[in-house]
Amino acid sequence: MKRILALLLLALPLSAAAQLSNEHVHKFVEHNNARYRTEIEIPDFDGYQTLKCDFHMHTVFADAQVSPVGRVREAWQDGLDVIAVSEHIAVHKSPGIKLKDYNLPINQAVKEGTKWGLMVVPAVEITRTKPFGHMNALFIKDPNVFEETRYKVDENGKLIYDKDGNRIPNPTEMDDFRKAEEQGAFIIWNHPGWPDRKCTLFPLHKQLIKEGRIGAVELFNSIEWYPKVLDWFDEYKLPMMANSDIHETSRFAYGNQVRPMTLVFAKEYTLESLREALFAGRMLA
Repeated sequence: MKRILALLLLALPLSAAAQLSNEHVHKFVEHNNARYRTEIEIPDFDGYQTLKCDFHMHTVFADAQVSPVGRVREAWQDGLDVIAVSEHIAVHKSPGIKLKDYNLPINQAVKEGTKWGLMVVPAVEITRTKPFGHMNALFIKDPNVFEETRYKVDENGKLIYDKDGNRIPNPTEMDDFRKAEEQGAFIIWNHPGWPDRKCTLFPLHKQLIKEGRIGAVELFNSIEWYPKVLDWFDEYKLPMMANSDIHETSRFAYGNQVRPMTLVFAKEYTLESLREALFAGRMLA
């Protein structure tokens, strides 16, 4: 009797997968999480769709461990609606790939996103030292126009140092900022408290914020948040975001926790509507 009961219990999951099984192979499809999505229920309102977004992440084409295809699948499983693949320009640590075309990771993610119904925003991270810092440019049309060199180099490609032994930053950061603006980009000021653990609002940022050229600042990045950013919201009404800046796998970074996200309230589920919502400031960290 016990043997018969055991066989019946074993047969229960197999019956659901009968179309995938035969007398030689039995598939336990219920153990495959690839097509399970965590649904995060946040209501729409007043004609706006509430989109769950992560506008800051990296792949193996920069300094992370996951492919663009993997980033899309993780985000879909985690319940997101929108992501941005925002590679650093000229930061190639893992696996050391020197990109000839920065469209490559974006195109791979967009193609995969189409399969899963996940919107992918073309983006780059303009990576410079403070006071400029790191800034994401969303909705870019050509990522290859941005300057690759983070620091000044001599004719042999060696880094140039000042008399105190500090690397001299490349003065092209504002050129890159303007190139992003020329492409109609939405600019995010990333992790203002990194790497010196000081959220300093430099004169450069004050001017860009007053001119409306920085669209949002990260209040939360990865696993850290910046209380000073709340003061900037009070003073400048600067919209705030929460993004993952993810480099590891999602499961490794956040386990079963809900990952950081920015809620955007858009009229439609399209890139054009998302862009309109961001420039209008309809977002919540």
